[in-house]
Amino acid sequence: MLAVMTLAGFFIFPGHTWLASDTQIYAPLLEHMADSSMLARDLIVTRPHLGWTAYDETALLLHRLVPLSFQQILALEQLFFRFLALFGIYLIARGCRFRPWPSLLAAAVYGLGVTVPGPAIFTVEADPVPRGFALGLLLAAIGLTFRARFLPAAVAGSAALLFHAPLTLPFWLWFGFVAWRQKRLRTLLAPAVAAALLLLIWRWQPAGVESPAMFARIDAAWEHILRLRNSYVWVSMWPARLWVQYGLLFTASVIAARRLALTAQALILPATGILSLPLSWLLLEAARWSLIPQLQPARYVLYVALFAQFFAVLAGVAAARRRIWWEAAAWMLLALALALHPDLFSTRWRPPLAAGSVQTAELDDLCRWAQSTPRDAVFLFPDAGRSLVPGVFRAQAERAVYVDWKAGGQANFFRGLALEWFGRWQVAMTHPPDPVHLRPLGIGYIIVSRPLSGLSPLFQNRAFFAYGLQ
Repeated sequence: MLAVMTLAGFFIFPGHTWLASDTQIYAPLLEHMADSSMLARDLIVTRPHLGWTAYDETALLLHRLVPLSFQQILALEQLFFRFLALFGIYLIARGCRFRPWPSLLAAAVYGLGVTVPGPAIFTVEADPVPRGFALGLLLAAIGLTFRARFLPAAVAGSAALLFHAPLTLPFWLWFGFVAWRQKRLRTLLAPAVAAALLLLIWRWQPAGVESPAMFARIDAAWEHILRLRNSYVWVSMWPARLWVQYGLLFTASVIAARRLALTAQALILPATGILSLPLSWLLLEAARWSLIPQLQPARYVLYVALFAQFFAVLAGVAAARRRIWWEAAAWMLLALALALHPDLFSTRWRPPLAAGSVQTAELDDLCRWAQSTPRDAVFLFPDAGRSLVPGVFRAQAERAVYVDWKAGGQANFFRGLALEWFGRWQVAMTHPPDPVHLRPLGIGYIIVSRPLSGLSPLFQNRAFFAYGLQ
């Protein structure tokens, strides 16, 4: 049944995407690592940030072993980790003394996914990204812990650490407490081994892969760029309603846990999530610590939303057993509202995850044409603004893009890259396209949505017009 849920969630709802979010960064990085001549002049490959994750090593190894593209390999990994997430939710519900069918219901509701407003992440990631892989492993680890399988839980959590170490920190706080209470401290050797392996992975990175600054201070110039491009990192810039929402969701989790007669340790993860908000403000906005935009502790509110939905489903089932129908309906309404309209105090409707894709037939045609240009050609989309189109083009056409909005997300990791990205953005994206000024920047082609007077396009369709500058 869990396998059926996995396939339904992948192909139907909430679906899956490719090049709709961070795979716009990861896919070009993987292609460049597999072939160093690919995208060699692109900004994002000059400062790759994959030194502290096994995501790239795993994908590259599988790419060498099987005749599949990175898209296909990551999709298969995504299916596997989504199954683990559902399996984990099922085990957690079973550990809360629920029978198989209510436990499957909890897994099914989780599988609908929740958009986590503020940090702009998901409990079910549509793109195959490291955070989504790690969350699947973490939920399996939590479920195994609820079933008193401590060693497999530690191994699963350690594997999650290798994929996305920051996301696992609240888990290790919780697991360490449980292991201490249950006198299973030996199981903590597993994360110690994983941390050592992660250190070796960092040490043996190929040339060009570097680690971000960890103990620097964010200066005014870097802060300005981060606030412009990555406002989600600064919790003071979140709408006030989100602070209220997460406070209410944590309160709902406490009430549901009491109704279910769960121990206080069941609330450690959501408590970590709610405390991450003032912690993020203190470490980033007060201390200006350069590690925090990379670590992004405010993302731990994911655990608040995830467990509020999970506890709501179980509390609804428990209320239905007692024939308190109004309470059962209220709990289930909360669980489904988080899946379908997660910003509870906003009137804006959020579409399903897979609706974020910007790939079109016209963009596919453009990418095919671009592959006939020189391999080291550099493109610019001067009127694209904050659109995801240039990032899709970079990965699909395998051609460098001079600057685009998505690449600015890497400003979290490197001050130098942040300044370089912002300088390019100011020069190339804030003025009407002028070949005289763009040509000296090394840009070979510009792609616009409307024809330019006085120039003949090298390629055109209903959505794009391509012009050569060199």
